[in-house]
Amino acid sequence: MTRRPTPQPADRQNHDPIADAGLALARPLSADRVVAELGQQLQRATRCESAAIALADGGDPDALTLAHHSGFGESPSALAERLAGQWRAAFASDTPLMERRGELAEVTAAIRSGTSPHGVLTVVVDAPATDAVANELTRVLSGIAAHAGAALERARAVVRLEQRRRVATVDEVTTGLAHELRNRLFGISSAAQLLRFRVNEDPAVEKNVGRILREVERMNSTVNALLEFGQPSSGSLVPGDPDRIWDEVLEQQRGLFESKALKLQRVRAEPARQCPIDAPQLASAFTNLLVNAADAAPEGTDLSLTAVAPPDGSWRCRLANGGPVIGPDALRRAFDLFFTTKEGGTGMGLPLCRRILDDHGGTLSLESSAESGTVATVSLPAAPRP
Repeated sequence: MTRRPTPQPADRQNHDPIADAGLALARPLSADRVVAELGQQLQRATRCESAAIALADGGDPDALTLAHHSGFGESPSALAERLAGQWRAAFASDTPLMERRGELAEVTAAIRSGTSPHGVLTVVVDAPATDAVANELTRVLSGIAAHAGAALERARAVVRLEQRRRVATVDEVTTGLAHELRNRLFGISSAAQLLRFRVNEDPAVEKNVGRILREVERMNSTVNALLEFGQPSSGSLVPGDPDRIWDEVLEQQRGLFESKALKLQRVRAEPARQCPIDAPQLASAFTNLLVNAADAAPEGTDLSLTAVAPPDGSWRCRLANGGPVIGPDALRRAFDLFFTTKEGGTGMGLPLCRRILDDHGGTLSLESSAESGTVATVSLPAAPRP
C-alpha cells in the first residue's frame, strides 16, 4: 500500500480544505449527492488511504447505515461491524477520535448539524508524525464534518418540504373522495335495508343483502381511514413525555395482549424526555404500531418496547416483534397509501402513523430480518427550551 502524506498545517498549504469542502457542499444536493461529494472532499483534503461514511437513522448511533466506503479490504458488513464501536464513541465525543494502527491511523468524526447527529465519517491516513499535524488533521475533519452536517440537514429539509406538499395534495383528494364515497355508500346501505324489509322471507335475498351490508361496512372503514388521513394536524404541540403516552396506550390495549398470550418486555427512556407532542395524535400512532406488532407476533411470544434518551435531548423507541420477516418489496412499500399485506386491511395505518410523526418533526422507520424480527423505530425531537 502506497503511503500518502497526511495534511500539513494550514500555513504550509496553498488553500483551506475546509473552505473548499464548504463551497462544494453549499450547493443544493440530495442526501446521496452529499455523501458522494463528501467522499471526494475527504480524499482531496486528507489524501486518505481509505474512507467510510455512515448515516444515522433518526440520529440513532445503533442504527448507522454504511453509505460510502473506499479503499478498505473488508466487505461492507464486516467493515460496519468493525467500525461500529468507533462510530458510537464518535457520537458521544465533541472532537474527532484517532486510533493508531502501526504506521496508519483511523480517524472518526461525527457529522452533526447543531446538536442533531446525522452520521459519522472515518478516514485512514498515515499516522501523524507530530502533534501539529495531528491537530491540523482533526481540525480539517471537524470542519468538513460540520459542512456535511449542514448539507445533510438542508437535503432533508427539502425532502420534508416536498413530502408536505405531496401530503397537502393527497389530503385534499382523499377528503373529497371520502365524502363522495360516504354519500354513495349511504344510498347503497339504505336501498339494501329497504330490500331486506320488503323481501324478508327469501333466503337468497337475505344472504345477498347481508353480503352487501358487510361490504358497505368494510368500505365505511376505509372511508373513515381516508377522512382521518386527510384531517389536517391541529398544530397544537406541547411539551410532554412520550413514554407516558405509551403508558396510556398499553393500558388501553391490555386485552390485545391477553387474547394472544403475549408478553411485553419494556424499557423506559432514562432520564425521561420532554418532546413537543399532540397527545391524542401520538396515541393514535402508537396504538396503530402496537396493533400491527401484536397482529404479526406469534401467539405466546414477546414484544419488546425499548426507549432511549440520546445525548441531544431527543427521544427514540424501538418496538420489535418476532413475526414473519417482511420481504424487501413489501418493506419498501410499507408506507405507501393503500398498500397492505393484511387480509381486510385498508393500507392506511402506517402512512397515517408516518404522517403523524412528520407533523411532530419526528421520524418513523421499519426494518425486518430473521435475526431481529420486525422493528418499528420512532424518534421525536427535544422540546425547545423556554
